[in-house]
Amino acid sequence: MLAALRRIDLCAAVDPGVDSRLTSADPFSCDVATTPNPVKITVVTSSPASRRAMSARTVADAKAYVTREPGLNCRVVLPVSFEIGVSVDALGTQPSSALCDPALRVATVLATALADPVQDEASWDACGAVRAAVAEREHEQVVPVAMDFCHFPDGSSQLRLRYETAPEYAERGAIGDTTVWIDEGEFAGERGCFVHWSLGSSRTSYASPDAELLASVSADTCPRAKELAETMVPVLAKPPPDDVTPQRPLLYGPDEPDLPGG
Repeated sequence: MLAALRRIDLCAAVDPGVDSRLTSADPFSCDVATTPNPVKITVVTSSPASRRAMSARTVADAKAYVTREPGLNCRVVLPVSFEIGVSVDALGTQPSSALCDPALRVATVLATALADPVQDEASWDACGAVRAAVAEREHEQVVPVAMDFCHFPDGSSQLRLRYETAPEYAERGAIGDTTVWIDEGEFAGERGCFVHWSLGSSRTSYASPDAELLASVSADTCPRAKELAETMVPVLAKPPPDDVTPQRPLLYGPDEPDLPGG
C-alpha cells in the first residue's frame, strides 16, 4: 500500500477535476483552495476504532467514512488498508453540513482518480526512511505522524520531509559532501535543534517555485540532532526500495471488508 502512495502526487490526482488553486507543502498532501473554506488532502492513520465511530458511505464506487464535527471541520476518509487512509478535510467554522459539501466533492474527484492513478517516481516516506536507518529490533518503536513526519525510536526526535526553501539564516555545516543548516532555538515553547538539508528539487509543479524537498531532523539538543542527521543523510541520498509491487486497486470497493475480521 505504501509503495503505491509513494508514487502518487495527490494534487495531480485531483487536477483538473477541481476548479480551485492547488498547492503542495510536502510529497504526500495537497491543499485545495475551495471557497469559502479550504480543503486539505493528506495520508493519515485511520484505525478500525476511528472508522467505527464514523459514518460509512460510498464515494465514486469506493468505500469512504465521513465524520462531522460541528463548528470545526468535516473529514472524509478513503481507506487504503486496515490502518491507513487518504483524508479529505474541509476546514472552517461554518456548520458541518456546509463544510461536508466541498469535502465530498473533492473526495469524489480523488476517489475517481485513485481508481487508476498516474504513478510517478517513488519518494521516501518519513518512517520508511527512519526504519531503513535504524536496527530492525527498533522498527516497532518508529511511530508515524503522517507520511512526511515520523518519530524516531527515542520518542522525542523527529524526521520531516517538506517542500521549503533552505533556511539560509541558520548556521551552515556539512555531513560528508552534504550541506546542512543547523537551527537552534525555541519552537512551540520548547528548546530544540533542527538539522535541515536539501534532497533536490521538489519534483512537482504544485510546490512553491523556489522550494526544494528539505529533510529536517529535530531533537532536544544539537549534538543529538546532528547524530541522527548523520544516519539519515546517506539513507535519503538513495532512492527508496522498489521491490514491492504497488497495491492495485488502491481503494476498497463498497462491499469489501476494510476492518480486521471482515
